[in-house]
Amino acid sequence: MQLIHGDEVLTLKFDCRPCEMHVVGKIKNHILKMPLPGSIVASVSPDELMKTLPKRKGA
Repeated sequence: MQLIHGDEVLTLKFDCRPCEMHVVGKIKNHILKMPLPGSIVASVSPDELMKTLPKRKGA
């Protein structure tokens, strides 16, 4: 199966076993430079997190 997104073509290969799928291609440089998942979470303080919550009406 191929997914086309703009000028990119991503090829998906399915294995005969259930739930086995592989994406074939090269990892882009901007993806390699991103922080690992979960590594940024530790740098957010509870106060900063509270600021992101929507304000309650009537409070």
